[in-house]
Amino acid sequence: MDDVKLRPLQEATTDVTLVRQWWNTDGDSSPAILGVTGPSFGVVSVRVSLTESIMSHRWFSTRPTPVLSMPGMPIALFIVRPPFPAGFDRDEVRHFSDGSLFPLPPTTAADMTVTWLVSPWQTSGALLTADEFAEIVTGVETTAA
Repeated sequence: MDDVKLRPLQEATTDVTLVRQWWNTDGDSSPAILGVTGPSFGVVSVRVSLTESIMSHRWFSTRPTPVLSMPGMPIALFIVRPPFPAGFDRDEVRHFSDGSLFPLPPTTAADMTVTWLVSPWQTSGALLTADEFAEIVTGVETTAA
């Protein structure tokens, strides 16, 4: 950890070229970006078996929310706007509690790189509310039953 070079907060940037330059410096580390759940956004883990059905749902296809995946993992992570409705969690759907950490692209750990299935740019930065997402999940589950 002694070799980690921290930059002052004043140097924070959204300049993609500069960030790429920082990450391509010599070293054995891969970039890691961690998000923290809270009042502005939450994360819902969904089993892969249900993910495709949610993403092809007519409502989701017209108004998506960001989704990320980790190859080899049996879940995808949907980013939504809290609060979560009562009874939200199910066997295949779980929300992260406030303060939970989760990886964001292009985080790499071992041989696994986190990637976007639906990027924030594809949603113009918009998030589904947790209530809207719950309605989609209920619709998908009802159709499958």
